[in-house]
Order: sequence, then C-alpha cells, then structure tokens
Amino acid sequence: MIFQKSCLFLFLATILSIDLCICQNALSTHSTIVADRKGLESDLDITKTAIHNLSGQDKLEEYDLLKLYIYQSQKLNDLLNEENDILKSDLDSNRVLVDIISKTLTHKEKQHAEVLKLMLRQKLIRNDWLMLFSSESFHKAWLKYKYIHQLQNFSTKEKEQYQNLKKLHQDIQQKINEQLIDIKHNKNNLELLLLNLKEEEGKLSILIKNLRQQKKTTEQKLRRKELNKKNTSQKIQNERKRQFSLNSVDSDKVIDDEALKNLSFSSKKQNLPWPVEYGFVIEQFGKKPHDIVPNVWIENNGIGIMTQPGENVKAIHKGIVKETPVINNEGQMIILEHGDYLTSYFTLATIFVSKGDQVSEGQVIGTISKSRTKPSLLHFEIWKGYEKLNPENWLEKKRNTYGR
Repeated sequence: MIFQKSCLFLFLATILSIDLCICQNALSTHSTIVADRKGLESDLDITKTAIHNLSGQDKLEEYDLLKLYIYQSQKLNDLLNEENDILKSDLDSNRVLVDIISKTLTHKEKQHAEVLKLMLRQKLIRNDWLMLFSSESFHKAWLKYKYIHQLQNFSTKEKEQYQNLKKLHQDIQQKINEQLIDIKHNKNNLELLLLNLKEEEGKLSILIKNLRQQKKTTEQKLRRKELNKKNTSQKIQNERKRQFSLNSVDSDKVIDDEALKNLSFSSKKQNLPWPVEYGFVIEQFGKKPHDIVPNVWIENNGIGIMTQPGENVKAIHKGIVKETPVINNEGQMIILEHGDYLTSYFTLATIFVSKGDQVSEGQVIGTISKSRTKPSLLHFEIWKGYEKLNPENWLEKKRNTYGR
C-alpha cells in the first residue's frame, strides 16, 4: 500500500513539474508582453500630450500625430488582448493544478491518519522497550522495531510533503486571485481604449476632410516643410565638402588616424546607442508621397525620434564637434565627425558643446526643447561622405518604430 501511494506521489510530482515548467514559460512570455505594453503606454502618453499642446495650431502636424496615436492605440489593443489570452490560459492551468493538489492533500490526510492508527494499535509509538520484551525472540523484536521506525520515518516524510503541497496550493491560489484581478483590469482598459480610439478616429476623419478641402494651403505648407529639410541637409553636405577638401592635404598620419576612427564607428553597426534615453521613431528614413497630398513627396535623410520635453541628447560615438549652426530659427544643430562618418542632432533648444570640442560616447551634448506648442522631436542623421545612411540600421534594436 505504501509503495502504491509513493508511486502516486511520484506521478503527481511529475505532473506538477511539467505544469510548472509550462507556467514558467508562459510567465516569461507574459513578462515580455507586460514590458512592451508599459513601453507603449508611455509612448501613447507622449503622443497624447503632443496633440494636446498643438491646440489645433498646425493641422498637418495634428494629422500626423492623430494617425500615430490611433496606430499606437491599435497596437496597445492587440497587446492587451494577447496578454489576456496568456493570463486566461495560465489561469486554467493553475486551476487544474489547484484541483490536483487539493485531491492529493485530502488523500495524504487520510493516509497519515491510517499510519497513526496503525502505530497506536501496535502500542509502539512511545515505548520501544515494551515492544522488545513482549516479542517471542530477539529477531522478531528487531523486525518490529525496524518496522515501526520505518512507519515513523514515512510519517515524517509524508508530513513534510503535505506541508510543501499545502504551501504550493496557497501560492497558486494567490496567483489565481492576482490573475483574475489582472484580467478584469485589462478588460476595463480595453473598453476605455476602444471608446477613446473611436473618438480619435472621428477626429481624424474630420481633420482629413478639412485638409482636403484646403488642398492648396496644405500643399504649400508641406512644400515649405520639405524646403526647410533640404536647407538643413545642405548644411551637412557643405560641411562634408569642406572636410574632404581639408583632408586632401592632410599628412599620412592624419589619414591613418581617420582610418582608425572609421573602423571604430563601422564596427559598432547595429550596436550604437540611441541619442536619447527614451524615445520612439515616428519619421522613417527615405522618400515617399504624402498620403493626403500625394503630389508632394516627403523625404527624410534621417529619422525623427519623438521623446519627452527637455530630454538630454547624447553623442552616439566619440568624435569632434564640427559645426553648431542655428537652422531656420527652429533650433540648433550639432554636427559631430567620426572619421569619414558624420552624425547630426537637430532640433536642440540648448547645446553644451562648441566647435572643435572632443566628445565621448554617451556624453550629453544638448537638450530637446520644452516647448508646449511643438512635439519634442529629435531629427537624427548619419552620413558617410555624401551618402545618407538609415540610422535604424546602425542603432541598437530596442525602440518602437511608428513610421510615417
């Protein structure tokens, strides 16, 4: 009987270990989703604040931000649903575990009672000497003694297993209660999110209608924005031409130094740190037609990173400050040279470096504007010679991208 019940416990332990392994894997996936969800919620807060601060002053910017907000909301909706699916699946597994453990605890209580009754009936629990002198021979006495101590050891182990199972039962039950709360919380968030999403989609429809009705004005604004971008880009290209002209008369030693700088920069492709501690891409590299005014093409020589007002901007690699121009009264730019590579940071409200300064990787070189009427946007570019490079192919892969 004892052997059979030990086998039963072994079977239970195997089942529990498999289920717990599955639960741990689900927990790991759930933790990743929770981290993604929290990051996305922070992104949404920044976008919502930017829309609120615009106060209808720039319809084109408002259109872009509303589109972004709706896209982020849809992604959050997907993540909340995915999180709830995992929580419900894990909840079902935990309920099965609790049921198995409850039945096992009941079985062990009965088993322990039976062992105690057997030991009492033999009157050997407290008096080993009585057992010795009442036996017909020393051999039988030894067998009885050995048997009762086996029962005592079995009883002790069973009690320990019972306490461990009881603790496990309590822990899983507590986890079930937490999961029920999380599922309810997510459900409420989903309902609020969908209501808000519907409201924002209505605003976007009205805004699109207004922009199309004012097609000429919208097109003129877009062209002005694109012209400003070209002027900004020209500053960098001029700096590259001037730098190449200087390098043409440099000594071999300088050229060797530049080669070392190039090697240092290029070896960190896809591992360069981001220029801001927190942010997400809303303007992607490349050229494409605008979706409201398709005869105007939007071109980005770099990426636009939305971040928090007043966020510090950091150098992504060691280098030398080549220029710190003011661009179209929109803010300051910092151009850093890293051998044949250049990085540019625009628009900055304040800068902490001057032309000719040497900077180290991660050094704070400026801050983003705290303006309440414009989004906190860093325009970031990487160049090699006259070639524009996509910064997303060079930076660490750890930021969300909501390209427009």
